[in-house]
Amino acid sequence: MEGVLESPTRMEGVLENLGPHKSSLEELVIQSYVGFTFPPWMFSVQSVLSNIIHLILFRCPNLKVLPALGKLQFLERLHLLDLIAVKQLGADILRVGNDASMSSLSSSVVLFPKLRLLELKGLPEWEEEEHDVPTSNNTNIMPHLNTLTISNCPKLKVVPHYLFPPQLESLKLWKDVGVISISLMSITHNSNLKSLEILDFPHSSLPQGLNQLTSLQELFFGECQFLDYKPDELKPLTMLRNLQIGICPIMSERSREGRSILTHIPNIVIKADTCSFKRSLKVSKSGIRRGTRRLQDPW
Repeated sequence: MEGVLESPTRMEGVLENLGPHKSSLEELVIQSYVGFTFPPWMFSVQSVLSNIIHLILFRCPNLKVLPALGKLQFLERLHLLDLIAVKQLGADILRVGNDASMSSLSSSVVLFPKLRLLELKGLPEWEEEEHDVPTSNNTNIMPHLNTLTISNCPKLKVVPHYLFPPQLESLKLWKDVGVISISLMSITHNSNLKSLEILDFPHSSLPQGLNQLTSLQELFFGECQFLDYKPDELKPLTMLRNLQIGICPIMSERSREGRSILTHIPNIVIKADTCSFKRSLKVSKSGIRRGTRRLQDPW
């Protein structure tokens, strides 16, 4: 048992000694860290990490508690990847002071004020209890978040509303993302969401509420082996300009059968292999941004 604990303990000491001495640090990557906790300097986010712009925490298998990252005033890009022991995300990163609860705040607080990109991948134990979701009217969370990716969070049972601010434009859902895989009803109020990407989806039907995301312009499905749908389900998406389906055999067949129903979508691409799907995805996004190129109808 001592041998098992020795490595994490030693790594905790190593990381503590590596702590930066100046607050000028702008980018930090912590990878393959096996410690059970971060050193004190990682929790002093308003001092040592006060100027961080880009932060990546990757493959930290024993880590259960995260710092109050919401206090980082200049953080623009945050990647939390393969943190397999984390269970409560919101209660940690949205913590204010010594109190994880935000319902009693009397003054206005802005958390993650400059965050634009957030990736949450490989958090298989993340559950997000009801009391972890902030409800205070005095708190503004991620007001500039533009792009959100959530992947492989199968135990997520409460929608973390703070991750879906009104300004969100791009949402990527990969693999099983718990309750969000089943229903998108809680984000149908978002009138700025332009792009939705669903990859390696484990379910056989579209998430509820997807056809109410009427601001969507791009919709991508990839490697969804079991996903079935009726083309009629996409008719309410009148602003949709680009539909791509790659390695989704049932969806591909349904789309071909319902070709006449999908005529409101200018660009439709169906690909049978991964490489061609990724290539077409890249070209499609480039074409839409420049407004100079349109994908051809594969039919």
